Amino acid sequence: MLEQTLEALATEIEEYDLIQSIPGIGPKIAATTLSKIGEVALVACANMLVHWLSAILKS
Repeated sequence: MLEQTLEALATEIEEYDLIQSIPGIGPKIAATTLSKIGEVALVACANMLVHWLSAILKS
């Protein structure tokens, strides 16, 4: 139930599909990423997002 609610909310966010286009990123990680970083436009550059995601996935 919670998983379905999160995915339903995330699909309303434009960047949800974009984040999932990164190899290895599925619906759960994409939704979690959006919840952690908030507004994607606030991330300075794509490299910063990739490095941040790498650190999160390794922990």
